[in-house]
Amino acid sequence: MTRNDGALNDVWIAAGELASLFGAEVWPRRQALAAAGVRLDRLPPAVDAGGRSDRVTESWGWRGLLQNTLEPWVLCDAPAAEMAGPFCELIGLACRESAALLADATAQREARRRGRELCARVRAFVAARPDATASDLFKELLREMHRALLGEAPANVSFIGTRELLQFNRATARLARFRFVGHFLGATADRARGAYDGAIEETMSRLGEQEDGALPFEVYAPGRGRGELRLTARHLRVGGRRPVEAALREPVTGVEALAAALEEALGPGVALTGKALVLPAMLAGEFIMLFMETGSAYLPRTGRMLSAMRAAGLAVEVHPIARLGVHALDAVGALEGEFRLPAHLAQAFGRETLPAAGLARHWRGAVRDQRRLLQELRAARSACELTRFIPHTEHPRWFQALKDAERAGATLLEVQRRADGLRHRALALRAREDEAARELAAIERRRGEFNRTALRPLKRALADLPAEGGGPERERLAREYARAERAGSALLLALEAKVAEARRWRARRKALTEQLRSLERRGRAAVARRVLARVERLAERARLRLARNALLVCEALPHVDARPSAWWPVVLDPSGRWFAEMARAARARLEPLEGE
Repeated sequence: MTRNDGALNDVWIAAGELASLFGAEVWPRRQALAAAGVRLDRLPPAVDAGGRSDRVTESWGWRGLLQNTLEPWVLCDAPAAEMAGPFCELIGLACRESAALLADATAQREARRRGRELCARVRAFVAARPDATASDLFKELLREMHRALLGEAPANVSFIGTRELLQFNRATARLARFRFVGHFLGATADRARGAYDGAIEETMSRLGEQEDGALPFEVYAPGRGRGELRLTARHLRVGGRRPVEAALREPVTGVEALAAALEEALGPGVALTGKALVLPAMLAGEFIMLFMETGSAYLPRTGRMLSAMRAAGLAVEVHPIARLGVHALDAVGALEGEFRLPAHLAQAFGRETLPAAGLARHWRGAVRDQRRLLQELRAARSACELTRFIPHTEHPRWFQALKDAERAGATLLEVQRRADGLRHRALALRAREDEAARELAAIERRRGEFNRTALRPLKRALADLPAEGGGPERERLAREYARAERAGSALLLALEAKVAEARRWRARRKALTEQLRSLERRGRAAVARRVLARVERLAERARLRLARNALLVCEALPHVDARPSAWWPVVLDPSGRWFAEMARAARARLEPLEGE
């Protein structure tokens, strides 16, 4: 799998990862794309049927193996035989992708052949040691890298896995690597836990927010995997898929007591490792750890934790770390031949092929240019403004698209002028309709008032006369009632006429509104809007491509220069000149793990 800022943004891969030449575990994040003016919500779903944030934000040239087993393995327990197939597939992909970046066909064939040889060594190791673990396989590959780069396996280098290095029992508890653990036990525990909580990332779980007894350590037990360590006055608990809880005879207040309790509960094969920022502090108690420049994002937080512990009165003893700078991209100029650049590097260097010496001389300038491009992209608001960032080979297509957009814009302006005329007429008709409605309401009020004050009283007066007699009065009331009915009929006719008039105005307005809707949404206007939408999508895709490529360059090349993959010179440079130049120019320095 690759990495991206969508479904795989939280995936954690610590082993079984490989970067192709110039690739790194960096990916353009949505926030960075948005800062360059990219609107992912405006891009059509066809950009990525699986989700807009996945493909457009995925890393380039980097892949890792993910476990999808029901019961995940710890690496030191994972069978090498089961990992060999996926791992060889990973090597094959990376080697083929890297070989394709070499311009010379013979060099490509040789690189692919050496990649196949590397896979063959993996398969031969698994065949010779069917019971070996993935940890054994990786140690063998590390030896192979030393042999390939140096010509022989150095006698003063040993290879050991974390399980052996951090084995924790009664016999090893006094080793200096476990001294740091003691700060989180006994009387100093609260101060150490507070310093840890103050230094961790916001996304990490603070010890104070967890169950009682939570510690920043994990325990590995053979056959059980690894789990978080919790310690209370009465119980020791190790989590994981098969958690263990053991009663304590007395509270654990020191490192040796903890080792004895773990050995009694889980046996002598236990290993104890610190979480994230704690592990460097553990190892620095005994060793000088070597990091590449920029390596390990946890180290600044480790330093803050150690400073807080010292401020709390804890006597922390740690060695400095060593930093190694190799400048792989500066050294690549020792190679002969050319590189066939991937799209993001071709954008940065302005060409599809580049001599190795040219890449070494100009990569920093290319990074600066792409950082400037990201700022300029944000300021470019229109498709026309984007054209100055588009390669010359695409200019004819863009100029035609902009001409189409200009014509479409003119068409919409003409439609708008006609639509404005229709709107004014519709507003006039609406005014006449409203006037008719007001007159209609006035007639209805007059008719109601007439009925209440004239017609109904006369009708009641006639009804109140005696059935027999009333001669002259009946005749008078009958004449007045007849006149009132004629007046009421006239009001009714006026009301019906006004209703008909209001309906005519409404019908004319609706017909005009339909004409306006048809003018704006159909015919030439609809065609023009589709043209403008197509040009807008073209511009958004171009902005996305430019921004994505620029982010890959800005983030990957400094990473590659500082932290190259050891197998690159092994597979891609049989002459050994690239590694020799890296070694010649390499510089190491000491860096305090805590403080300035």
